[in-house]
Amino acid sequence: MTIIGLFFCAVTLFSQDYTVDYIDGIVDIQKDRSWLEVFTGDIIDSGATLKLGNDSIVELSKGSTRLVLSQAGIYSLKNLEFPSARNNEVGSMITHKLKVMVGNTRTGKSAVMGVRASDAAEEPNLEWMTSESAEFIQSGKMKLEQADIPGAEEDFRQALSYAQDFSEEQELETARFYLGYTNTLLEKSGPALKILSQIRPDTAQDFYNELYILRGNLLIESLAFDNAIQWLETFKPDKASVEIQQTIALLTGIAYQGQGNSQKARSMFLLANELEPGSETGVIAKKLAAEL
Repeated sequence: MTIIGLFFCAVTLFSQDYTVDYIDGIVDIQKDRSWLEVFTGDIIDSGATLKLGNDSIVELSKGSTRLVLSQAGIYSLKNLEFPSARNNEVGSMITHKLKVMVGNTRTGKSAVMGVRASDAAEEPNLEWMTSESAEFIQSGKMKLEQADIPGAEEDFRQALSYAQDFSEEQELETARFYLGYTNTLLEKSGPALKILSQIRPDTAQDFYNELYILRGNLLIESLAFDNAIQWLETFKPDKASVEIQQTIALLTGIAYQGQGNSQKARSMFLLANELEPGSETGVIAKKLAAEL
């Protein structure tokens, strides 16, 4: 494992210590020549060196700034530059796109309810009943529309619990996605990454495109550039709009840039621009390509 560096222009923060807000897996801190395990709630020095094990996530805070790490490796905190500062233009655009896209997927009845209603129509003698998990999913979607994010999070958490208890696979994946999305809105990137990583992507999912963009962006912001590339390159664009394909290409380019592969980064930025040069995404992609 090697020390992970960032390749974006940003402001490095030196003062204050970090608070460990969330850990999943094994995270160690270097003390002299030894490694000691870190736990949620620990206060660690801003110049500390951390080691993440495989499939581990740690979320740190320092003042109003949050840092999430999710790729196995050794990190010198004093050398880290925060990805949120890398490009506010890109971050704002992705956030806006996700709000619009998720808003479109949650209008009307949930996909789960719609499928069951269709089944009932084909089988007149079949009594259609909405499961508890589907009802909580629908309630959570309504609360998202009302901007009650904490309330929505609780509903999606309840939906997840019911879906797990009753082995409702479709509701389970839907609840995971919306819980991950609301966690992101609540700036709980660590828990969001964990829950989204449990979803098995399927092009039949009505949130398929949103899942790839949301998780891909979180992986990049948590410096997991290798994982982000592996994830984004499994995206199937068959039914995706030009806008979606542009966004995937842009994120892949940013991940390659973070990895230090300028050639592939530029190639992906140019692809994003060529898909629709006059769009906001296309303009940003052209700008990023020119900066390499």
